[in-house]
Amino acid sequence: MPSEEDAGQACGPRARAARRKRPRIIDTLNRARRWQAMIEAGEVKNAAQIARDHNVTRARVSQIMALLKLAPEIMTYIDDLEGTEGCFHLSERKLRQIALLEDHDEQRARFGELVGITLAPSAPTSPRVAPGRAPAMVGGLAAEAGA
Repeated sequence: MPSEEDAGQACGPRARAARRKRPRIIDTLNRARRWQAMIEAGEVKNAAQIARDHNVTRARVSQIMALLKLAPEIMTYIDDLEGTEGCFHLSERKLRQIALLEDHDEQRARFGELVGITLAPSAPTSPRVAPGRAPAMVGGLAAEAGA
């Protein structure tokens, strides 16, 4: 039977997650941004090619890319978690549910309920595509603004 001292050195996914120095959602959001940049730069043709190149399913690529539909303030909040050990309750699944909401005001409200804060809009934006942010994914391809 392991001692209490050994308990801190346990193995397995839960033990590894407990030792992480930052929330995993940061890496997932950054992956979505990299993939979107690869599509925009023409390095890859579409989400299906990303899936093949990264050995994941196309559905998984779509799930990760859906995070790009989050309001800019939510993305900034997540980016600011860098170097923190808290906020491990921010699961990708919960954030994808928020990203499904069309209205950024509703997204901010739901996110605020999740983390216990109020997020004010940083600037007036249209739903879905904020200035300087990646466009929404449509059928595995980046949709042009206004298309």
